[in-house]
Amino acid sequence: AIDNPLNDPDSTIARVLVMAGYVLTVLFTIEMLMKMTLLGIWGPADSGAYMRSGWNVLDFVCVVVSILSLALEGQSRFKALRSLRAFRALRPLRMINRRPDLKIVVEALFHAVPALANVVSVCIIFFVLIAIIGVGLFKGKLRGCNGDVFDSQIAGQADVYHFLERPSDFSGMSNEEKLWFGPCSSFSSVQSRYEDAFAADSSTALSCADGGEVYVNGTLVSDADDLESLGLYLRPTWGDDTPTSRDVCEEWGASWERIVPQSFDNVFSSLLTFFEISTTEGWVDVMYAAVDSRGIDMQPIRNHAEIFAVAFSFFEVFGNFLILNIFVGVICAAYEGEKSNFITPEQATWKKTVEIALMIKPKRQKTRDESEMTATAARVIESPGFEYFIMSMILLNTVLLASRHFGEPGDFTSAAKYANWVFSIIFISEAVAKIWVFTWRTYWSDQWNRFDFLVVLGTVLGFVLQWAFDIRITSVVQALRAFRAARIFRLLRGLEMTKRLTDTLVLTLPELA
Repeated sequence: AIDNPLNDPDSTIARVLVMAGYVLTVLFTIEMLMKMTLLGIWGPADSGAYMRSGWNVLDFVCVVVSILSLALEGQSRFKALRSLRAFRALRPLRMINRRPDLKIVVEALFHAVPALANVVSVCIIFFVLIAIIGVGLFKGKLRGCNGDVFDSQIAGQADVYHFLERPSDFSGMSNEEKLWFGPCSSFSSVQSRYEDAFAADSSTALSCADGGEVYVNGTLVSDADDLESLGLYLRPTWGDDTPTSRDVCEEWGASWERIVPQSFDNVFSSLLTFFEISTTEGWVDVMYAAVDSRGIDMQPIRNHAEIFAVAFSFFEVFGNFLILNIFVGVICAAYEGEKSNFITPEQATWKKTVEIALMIKPKRQKTRDESEMTATAARVIESPGFEYFIMSMILLNTVLLASRHFGEPGDFTSAAKYANWVFSIIFISEAVAKIWVFTWRTYWSDQWNRFDFLVVLGTVLGFVLQWAFDIRITSVVQALRAFRAARIFRLLRGLEMTKRLTDTLVLTLPELA
C-alpha cells in the first residue's frame, strides 16, 4: 500500500521497500518449503498434501510471483512479464488462511456459488418475464412534449396545452385552434412554413398585426376557413388525419423527449429499467411516468392510470424485498452450514436448547379471588367470545380512525367523537376488569397487557387534557389521539403464527442493536 510508482528510486522509502520485499519473500519461501517438506507436495485428495489445499495453492502463487518479480527486476528483455507484479496484490489474502473466522466466511461464499447460480436463474426468469410485460404496457409511452418552446408557449396556456393533450383533426378544430397553425401563429416554426411557401409570391402580401390578425394585401382575414378558400392556409403536416400529441408538439417547434431516463421500448431497456428500480433507485419517478402515460406519442396526463402505482409497489415488494434478498439468504445458509461443520450434532442440539431456554421466561400463574362474582368474570374474560368481541372492537376503532380526513362533514366529526368515547369506555373497562380479576401483579407480568395499559393510559390522558384543562388543539393532544391507532397491534395476538413472528422480532432486537 505504501509503494508508489512516483517514488524516487533513490529515496530512502524506496530502498526500504525493496529490502522489505526481499526479506518477506525469503521468509515466505522458507515457510512454503517447510510445509512442502512436512506435508508433501502432492498426494491423494485426503492425504493433506500441500497442493491439495486451496489456501496453500494461494500461498504458492503469491510466493512464486514475488520471486519472479524480484528476479526480473531491472531486466529490460522481460518487460512484458513485469505485469506479474500486479498479482502481489493477492498477498493480503494470505491473512485469511491464518484466521479461522475469515476462512469460514470466504469458504461459505465459495460453497454458495452453485446455489447462487440457481438463484440467478430464477432472477433472470423473473426479470425477463416482467420486462416483456413492461414492453407490452409502456413501450413508447414514457415520452412527452418538452423544450424551450413547450416551457414558454405551451405549458403556460391552458387552452393550448389542452389541445396538446387531446388533439383533433382539422374538421374538429375551432377557428381559434386552426389559427394556431395559421400564418400569424405565435409559434415561429409555423410562421416559417408560411414564409417559405409565400416568399416568392409577390402578388400575395401576408402580414400580421400585434393582436394576431391576418392581413392579405391589406385586407383583414381572421377566419381560417376564408384563408383556406383563398389558398393561403397551409394544412398541418398530418393533413386530414387525427394528429397525435407528438405531431402537434413538433408542428409547434417543441421537442418530443423522454420524461425519465429509463424506458420500456425494448426488452433489453425494459430489463435494465426493472433491474434498476428493483434496487429502489429512481423507482418513484418511473412509477409516476407510468401512471401518467396514455399511449404511444400521446401527451401524459397526471394520474391517468393510477392502477400502475399498485403494480409498481407490488414489484418493489417482490423484486427488491424478496427476489434480490434471496442472495443474502443463500449466503447466510452457506455460512451457517460452514459453522455447523465444526460442531457435532449433539453439540448443535445442546446449543439450540440453551438458546431456547435463555429466551423463555417463567410466567406467573393467574390468581383470582374465590368469590363467585370474580370467578364468573374470569370465565367471561378468558372465553374466546370475549376475545373475539375485543378484537372486533379494535378493528372497528381502527377503521374509524383511518376514515378521518381533512374537510370531513361536521356530522361525521360529531359521530366519530361519540364513537371514540364508546370505544374508549370499552377498552378502559376491559383493562379495569382484568386488573380486578387477575390482580395488578399478574396483569402487569404479561407483555401484551402492558401494551394495552399504556394505550388506555394515553387515551385517558388525552381526555383529561382536553376536558379537565380545556386543552383543545395542541400537538400533545393530537399525538395522544394518534397513539390510539397503535391498538391495532393487538390483532397480532389473535393470530398465533403472527404472534410468534412478533415475539421473535422483539427477542432479536438486542442482537440487531
